Amino acid sequence: MRVLFNEELKKSFYELPAEMGIMLFFVAAGVASLGIARERERGTWEQLLVTPMRPVEIVVGKALPAIPIAYAVFLMMMAVSLIGFGLPMRGSWALLLSVVLLYILVELSVGTLISAFSRTQIQAFLLVTTLMMLEFIFSGYIFAVDTMPKAVQAIANFVPMKHGLNMIRSILLRGVGLDALWPNILMLAERRVPVTGAGSRTIGSVAPVISCTYRDSSRAANATGSGARSQTRIRRSVSPLRTMCSRSGMGSSPAKRG
Repeated sequence: MRVLFNEELKKSFYELPAEMGIMLFFVAAGVASLGIARERERGTWEQLLVTPMRPVEIVVGKALPAIPIAYAVFLMMMAVSLIGFGLPMRGSWALLLSVVLLYILVELSVGTLISAFSRTQIQAFLLVTTLMMLEFIFSGYIFAVDTMPKAVQAIANFVPMKHGLNMIRSILLRGVGLDALWPNILMLAERRVPVTGAGSRTIGSVAPVISCTYRDSSRAANATGSGARSQTRIRRSVSPLRTMCSRSGMGSSPAKRG
């Protein structure tokens, strides 16, 4: 019997491409989720909401820095794998970088969805770590997906890490082209669209609630008399929020004077 693509049965040839995919998930989802959670934890998320930008644009601006960071981590791991461990590169560099970009965008969408439910950086980090472990189990890194029960295999098909690891391994070790990767690419694209939409809608629906709460707290601070300079700053912050809250129908109405 002859083993194809890994004749010497080197364990590193199988593990290194998978570890690249795991690090890409951790960096992309982690940076995207922590960036927004940091703003909420510091109390500056409300200040961003009163700017002319929409919540979706703010989220995109927070998530985009993860792309060059994830690429830098991936290229450094590739250099160490190729030079230090002799990992072969039998496929196309252009195709590899393209599928890696798609995989990063999918995990960015996951991080955006996590940030919609995280109020602190610790919550975001724990959610990213928990989801990474779940995807790790279904990715085929420890157990081959083909040996799993049919129901578990169906669940694994919805895990982005499984498709990302398959594409990276196939390009590096087998040297396949786009014709062999299109099923994985379609699955990743199908995962990205609903996850991105869910994250954007969740953040967009939470934004008016946070804004109206911020407006009510500003009114309370104004009623207590906190100084002329503070009251002026509060009025400037509240005026844009009144339009947002009136459109959404949220926020408490001012008490009527007798």
